[in-house]
Amino acid sequence: MLSWPIKKCFVLAGVTSLLIISINFTPAFATENADNARDQAERILQDKEYGEESDRPLGEEAQRLTRWLGENKGEIKKRSDSEIREQSQPEKKPPQVTPPSLGGLSGLATILLWIFIAVIVAGIGFMIYKFWPARSKKDSSDEEDELPEDIDWSDEEKVLEFVTDAQLLENLSDKAEQEGHLDLALRYRFRAGLLRLNDLQIISFHPSITNAQWQLIIDSDSFNTITKDFNDITYGERTCDASHISRARSSWSSLITKDKTRKD
Repeated sequence: MLSWPIKKCFVLAGVTSLLIISINFTPAFATENADNARDQAERILQDKEYGEESDRPLGEEAQRLTRWLGENKGEIKKRSDSEIREQSQPEKKPPQVTPPSLGGLSGLATILLWIFIAVIVAGIGFMIYKFWPARSKKDSSDEEDELPEDIDWSDEEKVLEFVTDAQLLENLSDKAEQEGHLDLALRYRFRAGLLRLNDLQIISFHPSITNAQWQLIIDSDSFNTITKDFNDITYGERTCDASHISRARSSWSSLITKDKTRKD
C-alpha cells in the first residue's frame, strides 16, 4: 500500500488540478460556483493535515498555494447579464450569395435542368429563325405579284405579259371560269402550269418557245393531252367546255406532282 506522504501528494495534486480547471475553463455564467469551489479548496488546505500546524511534508507548498488562491480570487470579475448575452451570441457572418436553385434538387440536377431549358429555348429560336423568313418572303411575294390596278383580269395580253406568278394566274383562271370565260380560263391555267414547271427547274420558261417545242422538252403524255386541248381551242376555233377545264386542272396537277417527286 502507498505511504501517507505519497497519498497526500496525490490529494494535493488533485485539488490543484481542480482549482486550475475551475479558474481557466469555467464559463462566465458559472463564476459563483467557481468561488465556492475555491473556498472549499482553501478550507481543505487549511486543515491540520495541510496547514501551518502540519508536521508532514508539503505543508509549506500547501501554504503557498493557499496564498496564491487568495491573491487571484479577485481577478475573476463578475459580468452583468447583458454582457453575458452579448458574448454568448454567435458571431454574425455576412450573407452568402448562392446561385438560384430549385427546392429538393441537388446541385448537379439543377445544372442539368437549366441546360435542358436552354436547349428548349434554343430549339424554339431556331424554328423561328428557320420559318419566319420563309413566311415573310411568301407574304412579300404575294404583295409583289398582285394584279396591278391598271390591268383588268380579262385583258389576256397584259396579264400574260406582266404576271409571272403561277398562283395568281391560277386564281385568275378560276375567276374566268366563274365568269363563264372558259377559253380564257384554259389559257391562264396553261401558262400557270408552265411557270410551275419553271419553278421546279424542269424547264426554263420563255414566252417565245412554242408549244411543239415544249412537247419535245417535257415529253409527257399528260402534257401532250393538255397541249392538244389548248391548240384546238386557241387555234382550231373549238368551243371550250367544262370538261376541258376539268381535264386541264387534273392533268396539270398530276404532271407537276410527278415531276416534283422525280426531282426530289
